[in-house]
Amino acid sequence: MKKLIILLASTVFIFSGCTKSDSKSVSQVTLTAHTWMPTAKYVNGADQNIGDCVKDDTYKFQTGGAFVFDEGPTKCNATDPQSGTANWTLSGNSCTLSSGGQSSVYTITSLDDSKLDMNANVNGQNERLVFRAQ
Repeated sequence: MKKLIILLASTVFIFSGCTKSDSKSVSQVTLTAHTWMPTAKYVNGADQNIGDCVKDDTYKFQTGGAFVFDEGPTKCNATDPQSGTANWTLSGNSCTLSSGGQSSVYTITSLDDSKLDMNANVNGQNERLVFRAQ
């Protein structure tokens, strides 16, 4: 779960929730149809060069608002839990991810059957996360 927070919140522990609006039901269908794997992270436009221990992680937005994270075969930190859960909600193109009293709101800028691209302001910095469908 810490890896997700690091990835999703620029070294801040976060889990998420995304709520669906009726106008974006196709996006929710696309979002929940796939397991997502991170491919890139940018902070203020600078590539953060995520390692293989992050690129093998999986993220699954499930119908009903559950979010499931798995570290994959390679952990960046051996003490991190192998998997975790959180909540998500989607309203328009805003995805809110929540867990443990913390939340972040990401704007989905691109979503199709192969790629998910999200942006957020995290601690005053512009963060962009890119995922590929597994």
